Amino acid sequence: MAANRRSWLVKEGSNKAKLRLDIPDYRTVFDQGLVESEHFKVGRTNFTLAIKGSNNSVERYLNAFLHNKSEHSVVVDYSVSVEGGEGAWKDCRDRVEELKIERESCLLVLMRESGEEEASLNITVEVEVRWEEVSGDIVV
Repeated sequence: MAANRRSWLVKEGSNKAKLRLDIPDYRTVFDQGLVESEHFKVGRTNFTLAIKGSNNSVERYLNAFLHNKSEHSVVVDYSVSVEGGEGAWKDCRDRVEELKIERESCLLVLMRESGEEEASLNITVEVEVRWEEVSGDIVV
């Protein structure tokens, strides 16, 4: 059974877009293991936003990943905002503005310890493609 989720995209030019992923009950992430947005395209690159739940013997964690689903590498600048859920989200960047995502790879953008209460989770990621490495060429 697929997790209940909605996503939508707002393009802000050819190299910039904002995607919102809404999950009415974030506990479904733990039931399903992974909840992904629809594919979205910025420049020539296809992305998805994925939320993954993980457990250890003491705590449960939610992680948000920006996946590059393309056959080329890309350098992006991004921002993430979260509404809903409980606990504190941690931006996983080390003060670096631009980050490279290799082809068919992903970037951990957020993580947090999960609480037990039912809550909706709304994550918005804004992605700006700085450059793409397509067939050995760099496209800006």
